[in-house]
Amino acid sequence: IQFSSGTIVLRQIQFQVEKYDKYSSVDFNLEQNVVVDFATGQTTPDLNYVQIPAGTYDRIEIEIELQDDGVTPAIVLNGTYTDPNGQPHPIKFIFNSGETFRVEKEGTITIEENKTALAEITIDPSVWFAGVTDSILLNASVDDQGVIVISESQNSDIYDIVADGLDLATEVELYIE
Repeated sequence: IQFSSGTIVLRQIQFQVEKYDKYSSVDFNLEQNVVVDFATGQTTPDLNYVQIPAGTYDRIEIEIELQDDGVTPAIVLNGTYTDPNGQPHPIKFIFNSGETFRVEKEGTITIEENKTALAEITIDPSVWFAGVTDSILLNASVDDQGVIVISESQNSDIYDIVADGLDLATEVELYIE
């Protein structure tokens, strides 16, 4: 399965770096819908304005919560499932739950003056779908346009497997340039 487009809508983002003495920390909390373009990683609104002062930190914590109210689902991904015979099938994954993902990393994290630090959260759908076999997908129902839709109401058996995989699929990377 390869996903090529879609959106992830976040309701809340919390970011914190701190020293063990707890006196030197940076906290960022945003409580508004942020739309992440799955293909590009770009956010609306843009979150590049978050500043972390230079220093050596001992812990980083990032927490994101998916939005689950309103008409727009938290996650909508579009892609292609290629079956064992090489036949492509359009696939769409729709997830609407207020899941919270929390990632914490401890160790020495040094941010120097005039350097850019990028905290990146990777949410990997291939891990979500790891428990979904070809035989399960080949037996999935399709909508009127021939799309395999995986949601709470369509192909719900597959949806349950993927929803369980969501909890295993987040990791954080911190890059200093």
